[in-house]
Amino acid sequence: MSLIARKQPALHRQLGILGAILYGAVASLGLSTAITAGRLGHAPPGAPAPLAFMALSLFIIVAALALVVMALWNRRRSDWHKRFMLTSLFVMTGPGIGRILIPLGLAAQEVTIGFLVTELLLAVAIWHDYRVHKHVHRTYLIAAGIFAVVHLGVMWAFRSPAAWMAFAHAITQT
Repeated sequence: MSLIARKQPALHRQLGILGAILYGAVASLGLSTAITAGRLGHAPPGAPAPLAFMALSLFIIVAALALVVMALWNRRRSDWHKRFMLTSLFVMTGPGIGRILIPLGLAAQEVTIGFLVTELLLAVAIWHDYRVHKHVHRTYLIAAGIFAVVHLGVMWAFRSPAAWMAFAHAITQT
């Protein structure tokens, strides 16, 4: 049962502040790790070239960060806050799914399946919202737009256009 449901909003806020600080550290570390992996030439088996693959982590971390910032910005509007927090979790599930698929021999499909799981989670949340409230909350539409930008951006980077590779070389200093 959640702290809000148990009428403990003060503890929820205190833990939320701690969570926001920890998330900032995790996002910073994640961005640093992604850039370092690109610089060192690391990518999972079956993945695109490391500098192109780096786009997956960068786009997902930035998207999750944007959703968390929107959740914090809307913390007084509980309907917006909880949905933005939920969708920030959804956008971060793809890489974990991908890591599970590698030992299963599905390394080449890890990004596609990760995106499908992310989209499925969002679709379930939208379906639940529609079923319960008879409409889809605007936060889910915003999240769907962010997910689309992530997916299209990653696919664009995987095809290694000159603009992405120039950016990747600039941030990895290679």
